[in-house]
Amino acid sequence: MPRLSLTATLSGAFALITLLTFYFAGSYLYDNLLTQLLRNETTEILLKAQHLRSLAAEEDSAAALRADASRIASQIAGNDAFVVQFRSSDSQMLLDFNPSGLPVVALAAIPEGAPARDSDLQQWRTESGATVRGVAAQTRLRNGEVVTLILGRSLDDVMSLLRSYRRTVIRTVGLGALAAMVLSYALVRRALRPVHRITHEAGRITVDGLNARLDQAHTSPELRDLSVSLNGMLARLQGGFEILSHYTENLAHDLRTPVNNLRGQTEVALSRPRSAEEYEALLASNLEEYERLSRMIENILFLARAGNAQIALRRTELDAAEQLQQVAEYFEGLAEEGGASLKVVARGTIKADAVLFRRALSNLLSNALRYTPRGGVIELTAAQVPGGTLIGVSNPGPRIPPEKLDKVFERFYRGDEARTNSADSTGLGLAIVRSIMDLHQGKALAESSEAHTRFSLLFPDEAGALSVRS
Repeated sequence: MPRLSLTATLSGAFALITLLTFYFAGSYLYDNLLTQLLRNETTEILLKAQHLRSLAAEEDSAAALRADASRIASQIAGNDAFVVQFRSSDSQMLLDFNPSGLPVVALAAIPEGAPARDSDLQQWRTESGATVRGVAAQTRLRNGEVVTLILGRSLDDVMSLLRSYRRTVIRTVGLGALAAMVLSYALVRRALRPVHRITHEAGRITVDGLNARLDQAHTSPELRDLSVSLNGMLARLQGGFEILSHYTENLAHDLRTPVNNLRGQTEVALSRPRSAEEYEALLASNLEEYERLSRMIENILFLARAGNAQIALRRTELDAAEQLQQVAEYFEGLAEEGGASLKVVARGTIKADAVLFRRALSNLLSNALRYTPRGGVIELTAAQVPGGTLIGVSNPGPRIPPEKLDKVFERFYRGDEARTNSADSTGLGLAIVRSIMDLHQGKALAESSEAHTRFSLLFPDEAGALSVRS
């Protein structure tokens, strides 16, 4: 079943609200009018009954009451909706004024001397369906004779007025709902015009045109936040595509180098017959390239799994000094070959996955060895800070420019724009470090001066993880 458009939905909702508003307002006014009319009729009946009782009390006898019928009839002259009867104590009819021929039923009479109240009114219906309200009350003549007054009034005129009013209310409700639907449809279409414009503009944006942005100058305040959010999303998508494009180019370059080396060396070896020693040297060289390709693929897979949170952390409490010393001992031989030395200054504990921690620290130390001049000292430090533990790897070497300092943790980024050192580095080591820190909800930081470059890893403890992440 197709869903209604937003315009139709809002128009229908406004029409329904208008219909319900008119209905409840009309019902309230109808009930209020009915109550007011019945109250007025009740008051009129009680006043006439009291007045007729007073007139009857001035008569000397039943015969005098019958002879003075014109004075009694004058009280209801011109209003055929009333019926007035006087009956004697033995129920004989003394006076009967009933222009409309309303049927009168037996009513319980109010005792002589007791005032007539609203509760004394009685109501009955005729055979034709008409509603009559009336009251019966006794009164004493001057000669002591007690007669009964019966006063009734037909409510046909009141009901006719109410029926006419009800028809008016129904017509008004219907016409109002129809007008509300038409007007709300036009207004909603006009109000949603900026949404249609945003939809049209967004539909024209393609992968090749992610630099396009939605117009915010002519957007209503309610939709300006939507335009800002969409423009922000487009900016993030554009940045993501640029990073992906750069990532793909670098990946192709780094994969092409070892493949070209393998192909070139093999073609040279096959150009003429070689000795067993030459073939052995070729296989050894090829093995190095295979190992390099294997490391690169492993690093790429690690980053992919880390980015999708597919690596389960086994966070334990590690002794900082012991962990740094083990990594330093592993790299001690490489440091000696490069003419550098390692120094460990550590204390405290670390809440981290032991394997991932050593991998991150090894990547930082390998990077430091690559850029440390002969005779330089690489210092590994660990210290407790509020909210966690700070691990540092500091080495002397060339200063990293500030504009490049924020990019060192990006994938395939190298400070050497010519990529002349691509044989020694895949450009993924520091990116892996940042991914490991993201898994730990920590931070990877870099700072560089003319004398030293320092990389820091902030591992939060469980209590400080939230503040570190923010």
